[in-house]
Amino acid sequence: MDYRNFDLWIDSGTGGVYPLRAASEPWGEARGVLALDPTQAEIREVLERLAERETDRDFLIGLGAKLYQHLFNGQIETLFRLPHPKSHRPLGACPTTWTSPAPQAPSPVVPPVPGRLWHN
Repeated sequence: MDYRNFDLWIDSGTGGVYPLRAASEPWGEARGVLALDPTQAEIREVLERLAERETDRDFLIGLGAKLYQHLFNGQIETLFRLPHPKSHRPLGACPTTWTSPAPQAPSPVVPPVPGRLWHN
């Protein structure tokens, strides 16, 4: 299995729109937009459940799938799905780092997720 770094930044935004930047170790960079309206009922409900720790496995898996759909679209999804240049196989497990840019304050709606997340 070939591994590569894939960095994703969620920059500060306004009106529920957050600029995204992604960098892939072998392939370069891409930009996109994350649209999450914090006043939307579904978003408020998710944030309340997380704050109250009223979660279960199905809720967290569903939330992860929705976040993936919002984060990995357009150019960013294309960049993420490119195979490692030394491999002729489709992308397998890939370490993904999510960070918040240092000079800007993190968004109160979309907090930074430290550490590594694994994607199969």
